[in-house]
Amino acid sequence: SIAPVSGCHASDVRLKKQAMGMTGKCLRCSADEFAEMSEDSELFSTLRFNRRDQTIDIDQAWHGIHFLLTGSPDPGAYPLDFLLAGGTEVGSRDDGFEPPRAFSPDEVKDIWLSIQPLTEDFLRSQFSAEVLADNQVYPQNAWDTSSDSDFTNYLAPNFRELRSFLESAATDNQAVVVYLT
Repeated sequence: SIAPVSGCHASDVRLKKQAMGMTGKCLRCSADEFAEMSEDSELFSTLRFNRRDQTIDIDQAWHGIHFLLTGSPDPGAYPLDFLLAGGTEVGSRDDGFEPPRAFSPDEVKDIWLSIQPLTEDFLRSQFSAEVLADNQVYPQNAWDTSSDSDFTNYLAPNFRELRSFLESAATDNQAVVVYLT
């Protein structure tokens, strides 16, 4: 059986793989595969390597997007904090990363409904490179405080990709697994 995740603190995750760089990824899978993951701890690994066409990579923007959605570097209120918390742990990791977390098709719909009304303009209004740096949003020491280019050229495109991915998953009644590499 798999246990729900109460959430991790971003500071814990940040310290684990800062030297190599942590990238956020999301994998779409069927409702049946989501259910099977509770019985088969290896299924996530199999899907991860065989379903690259059903995976998005939001690079190191995962924490910045989380911060813009929640206003905090740490887990906040469901469903907007899905990049850091919630879902159900599936499988295990021996590489220092938190276990992957799977969201059921119903949870994916909740996440999509919470993100759907949030526009890029809204996210831009939440963006301040200084605030991200002050809150040690990953990647630390990388935010350009002299302009909003990090939003325009990095966070916004990754948010658009994530938003489109979630819309498709919700529309197709799919589950989503969130993980770091």
